[in-house]
Amino acid sequence: MTDHTPFAIRGFNMCESLLRHTPEELTRFLRRMKTLDFNSAIIHYDYGFRCYRDLILRETRAAGVDVTLMTFGPRTFYGYFDWDPAWAAKDEAGKPFCNGPECELQGCGSNPEAVEVFYEGAKKFLKELPPGIRRVNMRAGDGTFFCRCPKCRALSESDRHQPFADAFLRAWQEVRPDLLVEGDVYYLRYALPTHSEGWGKMDRIMFDTFPRLLYHPIGEKCSVSAETPRSVLDRGAVCWGEHESPAMGNLNEYLRMQQDAWNRRFPGSIYVFENVMKQGYTGIDMRYTQVLLEDIKRYREMGLSGMLFEAFEPGYRFNAGTFEVLAKVLKDPASAEEYVPTPLEKYLRETAPQDRYHNDPAFDAEKWIEDPLEREHVILRRELEHHPSAAAFRAWVGFSFEHKDELDALYVTKLASRIALASGKVEFRTRTEHEAEFFRHVKLWDFMEELDRSGADAYAETTRTCEGLMACVADK
Repeated sequence: MTDHTPFAIRGFNMCESLLRHTPEELTRFLRRMKTLDFNSAIIHYDYGFRCYRDLILRETRAAGVDVTLMTFGPRTFYGYFDWDPAWAAKDEAGKPFCNGPECELQGCGSNPEAVEVFYEGAKKFLKELPPGIRRVNMRAGDGTFFCRCPKCRALSESDRHQPFADAFLRAWQEVRPDLLVEGDVYYLRYALPTHSEGWGKMDRIMFDTFPRLLYHPIGEKCSVSAETPRSVLDRGAVCWGEHESPAMGNLNEYLRMQQDAWNRRFPGSIYVFENVMKQGYTGIDMRYTQVLLEDIKRYREMGLSGMLFEAFEPGYRFNAGTFEVLAKVLKDPASAEEYVPTPLEKYLRETAPQDRYHNDPAFDAEKWIEDPLEREHVILRRELEHHPSAAAFRAWVGFSFEHKDELDALYVTKLASRIALASGKVEFRTRTEHEAEFFRHVKLWDFMEELDRSGADAYAETTRTCEGLMACVADK
């Protein structure tokens, strides 16, 4: 029988976006959670918590929102010590994937020292937590760089992560057993680890559906044809670990299979994280609300604990209607019957599988997108992607800064620079020291976090860097 009571967990995960918010934007975002009657928020320790700690704790307390502090374990815990490359995950040739503590860092679980230093860093982290934090989520690095040394390669990616999960649990039990702790199931780690006993000590477990196909409910079979975008196929391929076989032949079916497996193993502990405003979408509404409502119905039938959604203030305007619907249905499942999909949503579902629908040169943005700001945002991004030039770069980035209160201008600049450089048709002729660092970092949030830790105003300094890139971009 389907449970019709409100989900216990309802809220937002702001991911790595904190430092891209002004204080006013962050305040507005957190206060809106009370309006939506959301009760849970994941806040990333590594990317802005220190800067906004007092604001976050004050506003979430006033809104009645429970905070989970998420740490990218390797990045955070290794950061307490002088870096040793021997701790890092390595490729087949023995070269570390990362050059120091950063977002995508994974450790080598076959190296006892790497695990022990991780454990010591976890203890330091837990001892320093402020009084307002009562729950911590320990995540692996954000990426696919699990160690491929001879010993690690013989293990599944889930098993390669397990020594670090166990080390964190050991630190927790020794230092702060009063805390509630959780882990996450994510890229390459969807299969249950061989020894999953430690996960049973966690208060709850987050299942992240990041690589899903948007226009099909989790579990629905999706036919693969010649029209299936290459990016969808690549995303599906990377979802499965080296030791897993996509026997069911479909990404969303695979995710459901793993959700079911984790839920059977740890009933009542699983909740879902859905990347609704995934940062690469730059705020554009992906129009799959009806699919999410079908997912929510199944999650109720499974007895899951609830859902969190990726969201942040820059770009929120375009997704506001979706979140209002989702917030209502998480509390009252009967309200799902009131939802009427838009014509664009119906069109996308009928023409799926799609990846980013707005990237298709044949997509008629003038016809389908009513909001003039969102429509122009889509058109300018598509122009840079399909006809890269210095002028197209300046047009999209400049437009984003003209509307920086509603668009994620700093992230747009990072993405636009990546697209421009990858095309081989655009270059940046003069660079300041900060501009060089901007390009050196794979993730914008690592760049901004280093600025923040140095005592600089990360938002203002990154804005100046982006303005400098607009001034020095040129065609080759």
